[in-house]
Amino acid sequence: MARLPAAPAVSLREVNGAWWLVAPDGELFVSLGLNRVEAPLMLTPDNRRHTLKRYGDDFAGPDGHWDPQSEGVRRWLGHVRKDFQQWGFNTFGYHTIAPRHLLGDRLYYVCRACTCPFPGDGSTREYPDLFATDFVLDLERRLGAVCAEARYDAACLGYAFADQPPWQEATAVPGLHPWVRQLASQPAATAAKQAWIAILRRNHGDAASAARAYGLDAGDWGELAKTESWPDGGESPTCQADNQAMLALLADRWYRLHSHIVRREDPDRLILGDKLHCGAAGLPEFLLPIVSEYTDLLCVAGDIPFAEQTAALAHLHQRTGLPILLATSPRTTTSSGEAGMRYADQLRAVMEAGFVVGWHYNGYLDGTGPDAVPSGLVDAAGSARADAVTWFSVANQHADIWHARPCR
Repeated sequence: MARLPAAPAVSLREVNGAWWLVAPDGELFVSLGLNRVEAPLMLTPDNRRHTLKRYGDDFAGPDGHWDPQSEGVRRWLGHVRKDFQQWGFNTFGYHTIAPRHLLGDRLYYVCRACTCPFPGDGSTREYPDLFATDFVLDLERRLGAVCAEARYDAACLGYAFADQPPWQEATAVPGLHPWVRQLASQPAATAAKQAWIAILRRNHGDAASAARAYGLDAGDWGELAKTESWPDGGESPTCQADNQAMLALLADRWYRLHSHIVRREDPDRLILGDKLHCGAAGLPEFLLPIVSEYTDLLCVAGDIPFAEQTAALAHLHQRTGLPILLATSPRTTTSSGEAGMRYADQLRAVMEAGFVVGWHYNGYLDGTGPDAVPSGLVDAAGSARADAVTWFSVANQHADIWHARPCR
């Protein structure tokens, strides 16, 4: 059965040395976003009573958690949308937990299509086997379902995948990555193990040499492939080369599978890729041609001041040809007024770089946890932090002007 046409999509364009996002009507814009529009944060011990009083007891369901079908959540998001528009923001960032259909048709959102969690996020203890048929079929089902919904929504800015995946670190650490060891320890007949053995064949003269590099004893490749408890490998340069080659293979397969599904289901929508952490050291060089082939821009965490990562980001842009979306902001420990001034200064620097098409600040609400600081634009009582909001609003009004005249 033929499907209905997809909603018009946002695209990219370079104009006079500056990269822009292009709305379906042809208007150029930059993505000014906020993270932490997260319904669960409205029910923390600090603000639960206020939330239920202001938006209705049905905000929380019978189980005590937020109810996405409730009128209370709908009323809250109506208030959030007004704040966004009043303060000059146009995008709900990667870290948004709210029903997409309630985000409004005049604001964009990053479609978080993270269908395969990695260890460390509390949802799984093992890394996925990207070579397994079951993984591919499950990804087809999960990501296909996300695309089937988002393809009809013109507010969808694009698809973003994992949050800081395992292959993003530019500085190698001794030994094999746990993901590599997990796949190397699989039975001999599996596709993952065969991929690992193929790398060893390329990097080592023969099976005996490869075995010695890992403290093993094997006379041929078949015998080596039967090893199901693979050693770490230590700091050996050859083992590090094996490790990097396997991570590159995993990254290529990850992006290839994801982009194939998205291009088939929603071919015109932007692929933002994973949210990558890029410090002063940048990203591993093997990753750059991979993201260049399969994504439309680089989605990078702006967890450190822009001045400290400008050179690394400029290198990434030059090597890949892709514009950059800064998906988060540095952590702040200052007063809200000073945070507003810093935002204005950093936004100007970001916009004048020319190759950055947006910046998403952390965040609308305060974070949680023992180390959390009041960095949100809205406090626990639901009131805007006026001393910060004034700076944010004025800076956002100037973003297009700064971006139209990038520094060189």
